Amino acid sequence: MKNNKKKSHGKGLLVGASMLAGAFAAFNGVLLYQVMDRRGKLMGKMGEKMFPIDLDDEGNIKSFGTRTSWVDEAEHEDITLNNRGLSLKGYYYPADEPTDVYVFCSHGYRSNGKGEFSGLAKFYHDQGYNVFVVDHQAAGSSEGNNISFGYFEKQDCMKWLEYMIERFGSDIRIILHGISMGSATVMMMSDDENLPENVKLIIADCGYTDVDSQFKNVIHELKIPASPFIKTTHLFNKLAYKFDYSSIRPIDNVRNSKVPILFIHGRDDCFIDPNMAFELYNACTAPKDLLIVDGADHAQSYDTNPELYGNKVKEFIGEHLK
Repeated sequence: MKNNKKKSHGKGLLVGASMLAGAFAAFNGVLLYQVMDRRGKLMGKMGEKMFPIDLDDEGNIKSFGTRTSWVDEAEHEDITLNNRGLSLKGYYYPADEPTDVYVFCSHGYRSNGKGEFSGLAKFYHDQGYNVFVVDHQAAGSSEGNNISFGYFEKQDCMKWLEYMIERFGSDIRIILHGISMGSATVMMMSDDENLPENVKLIIADCGYTDVDSQFKNVIHELKIPASPFIKTTHLFNKLAYKFDYSSIRPIDNVRNSKVPILFIHGRDDCFIDPNMAFELYNACTAPKDLLIVDGADHAQSYDTNPELYGNKVKEFIGEHLK
């Protein structure tokens, strides 16, 4: 009788453990979907407490405070690029006067090109530059459902650079400007052996050092145990999305950057830790500079102090655009 009770108790523990493991796996799968998929809305809702944003039905950011509708009203060309089986959208704003300088704009997580750069696109255009804005996969008008935090976005950006050089000329000069995930994306391009010599410098605004650290920071804010979540979602991500997000480490890329980098971050950023800007700056071995904008939340540095931001960008370009 005692043996039967022990066996029954053992089976109960086994069933209970299996149910717990299954529930945890399901929970991780749901969270991964919410993080990676453009249709996942939970992360946007949970993030509102840390980073107030206005999302449309597709989960893309649609409200940008003081930013204008210049990107919609200004003369521009809509461009389609096919890469990795996806139709990707870009928007070209030609300068008023001929110039060989092109600013390539890479937007952030759950954002889109026109929304993220509506203010900065006009700023660069006012400096007399051509401006090229893109929607990454699973954003804006581009196809795709999955956000990859720079992994596939980098591949697409490299393809966009090929397109620009082929169309506008082999001697054009290119400035890469990224915000948030877009900043991580352009930093990941900085040491690529195939980065065209046309790229002369990078503006990296509020990017993260690596995806693991960023995930841990956000998870801690959401009061979820970070370590088991990270380990399990690594496996889920490889199975579902076919890449390892632990390999996304812009801090390693900037250590071997081929071009100068200006790092920018809001001191009051509540989504990506401002300390990451100092880590990235210290790791970078290329010519570099750092701007910390007081009072600026995530991706709000230009809106918070456009004069300070604009002057630092113009100064950095003046020093390094050769």
